[in-house]
Amino acid sequence: MRTLTVSLLGAAAVAASLVLLRAQKDEQPRPQTRIVPPGETLPASISLDRLRERGF
Repeated sequence: MRTLTVSLLGAAAVAASLVLLRAQKDEQPRPQTRIVPPGETLPASISLDRLRERGF
């Protein structure tokens, strides 16, 4: 009886941790798409990497 109880508690703990991990994964912000204003060929804001590429 004791083994069954411990096994059930272990399974419940594993299931709860999986649910929590999945919930945290869903809450992470998604990368923002780069918006190009009408009539422009480049996005409105230049990233730090792009500035470094250009030598600024």
